[in-house]
Amino acid sequence: MSVFNNKLSIKSIMTGAAASVIILALLLFVFSGILLFIPKTPYEALSYIMLAAYAAASLIGAYIAAAISGSNGLITGLCSSAVLFIILLIIGFASGSGSVSILTVFKLISILIPGAIGGIKGVNRKERIHIR
Repeated sequence: MSVFNNKLSIKSIMTGAAASVIILALLLFVFSGILLFIPKTPYEALSYIMLAAYAAASLIGAYIAAAISGSNGLITGLCSSAVLFIILLIIGFASGSGSVSILTVFKLISILIPGAIGGIKGVNRKERIHIR
């Protein structure tokens, strides 16, 4: 049985990915505000902060997607997180700063693993979220 056998699964994946993008934008806004008040932040720390923001946004978005779907939490979470990664990759290439490097692999790992965990946790939730 495929995860894409009904429109609810695709809708839940896209809803989770959209939630991830919104949460990521909010987290980056908050982190940038915090970094303004911390003098002499090392440039290398920004990559780790970004990876943490990606992981948190992926976890929450996958949780939402799996809670909406109600089944196949691992697959739903991974698909929702993969959509987030593809969106970030497209934005990176469109802005001219995108390249495939070891940081891209770390970005992929920091998005997919929390997405899988969020999907499992979201499907094991007691009540399902209903969308129309």
